Amino acid sequence: MNIMHYYNVLSRIFILGSLFVWISYLPCNSQELSVNDDIKLVERYKDDGTDRLIPLHPEMGDNRISDRLPSGSQAKIIELGTPSHSNWIRIQSGTVVGWIITKYVKEVLEPTSSSDPTITKYKIGTWNIEHYKNEKVRGFPEYLHNGPTYEPRSQSQIRDLAKTIEQDLDLKALMLNEINGTNGEDENGEVIYFSEELDNLLTELSSEWDYIITSSGYSQRVAFLYNSDFILVNEVLEISVPRREIQSKDIFARDPLAVHITLLEDGIDKNDLVIVGVHLAAGQTNHKNHDTAMNVLVSQLAMAQSSNILGGINEKDILILGDYNANYFLPPSEQFFISMDEPDSEWDVLVDNDYPATRMSGVPLSLETSQIDYIIASRYLPGCTGLSGEEIQDQSAHVHVELIGSGSNGTDNFRRDLSDHLPVTIDVLVMADND
Repeated sequence: MNIMHYYNVLSRIFILGSLFVWISYLPCNSQELSVNDDIKLVERYKDDGTDRLIPLHPEMGDNRISDRLPSGSQAKIIELGTPSHSNWIRIQSGTVVGWIITKYVKEVLEPTSSSDPTITKYKIGTWNIEHYKNEKVRGFPEYLHNGPTYEPRSQSQIRDLAKTIEQDLDLKALMLNEINGTNGEDENGEVIYFSEELDNLLTELSSEWDYIITSSGYSQRVAFLYNSDFILVNEVLEISVPRREIQSKDIFARDPLAVHITLLEDGIDKNDLVIVGVHLAAGQTNHKNHDTAMNVLVSQLAMAQSSNILGGINEKDILILGDYNANYFLPPSEQFFISMDEPDSEWDVLVDNDYPATRMSGVPLSLETSQIDYIIASRYLPGCTGLSGEEIQDQSAHVHVELIGSGSNGTDNFRRDLSDHLPVTIDVLVMADND
């Protein structure tokens, strides 16, 4: 069981790195170069075989050399030169940034595609599994309005849940909501947080699975479930937010859980990212509460990273996911959705116009207007890193409606055996990191 260490962090404004103007293309070496193109540089070797390297310059048109890259390096174009310097481009390779002359571009690489079967990708998601507590009947709030009441989960249903996670969805990591937890001590007297219910779930999963759970939230905590063959946990932070009531509800009765992870491929470290699990206050009309909560969360996250926590200030690959109890598509408008999904925002709400309901509601149960579970990703922008548009190339997260059986009893059976919410996932490309 993992022992969690927490940090108290203060709020501040979340600041992202500088942006660069998007320019469509300039001709170069019979190629059209565009911002965000991945390129391979030419190979330059002396007669004795030593690398002549590729010179980088601090500004376009400036002959001073600020850095050098090995021949044949791969890089991303982050800015194009002005018309008077049309043979200059600004590139980034790893952490190295500078201007080069376009004669050093050997070729534009084909963009990676998440649909390419040769590209490794891991499925990461979020799932509210409806008050996961032993001996707890389910069906709230529909059972208050002549809806059905569901018996406490049987071991067979827990086995079905494990199969759905590990086999049907092939998940590598999953942020969970509404998990019962316990605060205790280990043999050394250290405080630990665990869940008897998740311990039981682990018995139905492969031995590589483990979890982390928050200290707050009583019987409805946020937890992170992951397969350690594919996910290395580097740091854990429960973002502790003092009680603050808005619209008569605490903005975080269940404090967010942030985890800095590295993706593993055949045991080798690949790209790393930060995953933040949230569960906002219940009630889709509590927009002021939700807006404040998300502003606080983003500020706290930035402050933690500025203190060299969660990968540090340069770690821009971030997912914020969970049960938002807010609807992106229906009023009252949630300002955080509007702001975070602006085209020039550092965030991207991973939805499209066909995004289905994520929770079954009403009597009889149906998938209609309860679109409340989301994945928000940091956006790739010229000159800085981010997930959406690079490691995440899909336009929308996937709501797994296909898990509901056909026929009029499909939703009822799904809720009885699994949850009232559907899992929501996204594919993350496994690749070399650039932040």
